[in-house]
Amino acid sequence: MTSPIQSILAAYDAAFAEKFGAKAPIVPGKDAKLAQQLLAQYSPEQLGKWLPRFFASSDPFICGSSYSFGVFAACVGKIIAKAPGVVPAVAPDGRKADAVAQALDTQRRRAEMTAAGMDAAAVEAVFEAEYQVRRGMA
Repeated sequence: MTSPIQSILAAYDAAFAEKFGAKAPIVPGKDAKLAQQLLAQYSPEQLGKWLPRFFASSDPFICGSSYSFGVFAACVGKIIAKAPGVVPAVAPDGRKADAVAQALDTQRRRAEMTAAGMDAAAVEAVFEAEYQVRRGMA
């Protein structure tokens, strides 16, 4: 039977081989210890889900690395934070999560209205009217 540590390292090796066409440069003692530490915080399923994101990342640090398991372990937080649909508590520009969520909702609603056939001027009129109501001007 395979241990969770062996499973996550095997999944890492498979993802590495898929990207580079070669076996991953696993350092047995070091990488097993890192895997053990990660598994103390996250499930094997979560780690397995994040491995493809690691290898698909456009993050400059990750892309400039050797894609070692150590870099994966060091960047797990970054991979989680950049997952689709994750809204941080504070946006990079300092706005709070509710402001970020509201901006994302506005983008979604604009796209839905446009897809439903509303022209750009009508969409903008809807949002301007809502803004005026929120400010107590209407």
